[in-house]
Amino acid sequence: MLPDDRPGIRLCCPVHEALLIEAPADDIDAAIAATQPAMREGSEVLLESFSLRTDAKVVKHPDRYMNKRGKAIWETVCELCGKEP
Repeated sequence: MLPDDRPGIRLCCPVHEALLIEAPADDIDAAIAATQPAMREGSEVLLESFSLRTDAKVVKHPDRYMNKRGKAIWETVCELCGKEP
């Protein structure tokens, strides 16, 4: 079952080999617990029974996900928009 089929879990988008999900902050652990098996099952279907490991990174409002490579461009975009990064 895809996470989007579960009440309270919103599948926002795939990001390369990851999934971006959204759930209420109080329910995020349960949302992760529902999403990770779906990702493993999907890998087994596509990779002929090979199961990929998964991990989770949780970002809660008002924080945002930021990796090192994207930091400079994010700061440039914010500057062009007249906003604080």
